[in-house]
Amino acid sequence: MNGVIAQQNEAGEWILDIAATEDKRETLRQARLDESITAEQWWQEERPAVEQQGFSAEVKEMYGQSLSFAKFDKEFRGFWQLPDDYHVAEEA
Repeated sequence: MNGVIAQQNEAGEWILDIAATEDKRETLRQARLDESITAEQWWQEERPAVEQQGFSAEVKEMYGQSLSFAKFDKEFRGFWQLPDDYHVAEEA
């Protein structure tokens, strides 16, 4: 939703209500802020699933293959602060 408030006049032309649009956008912005969380909170909530490999089969397969690349492995383990022996076993 863009939060644009406009009305058609008798000629069929759309007329933007600038004040109402600004109010609507502020309401939408505040609603997004009210339901948002910080990146740190997201990381802390997601890390246990990564540690326990709570992935769908497709994601587990993707990580299992991608972690065979040294650069990805280093960045993934570094981001999630995982031990050097962390690996994802692909499902049979």
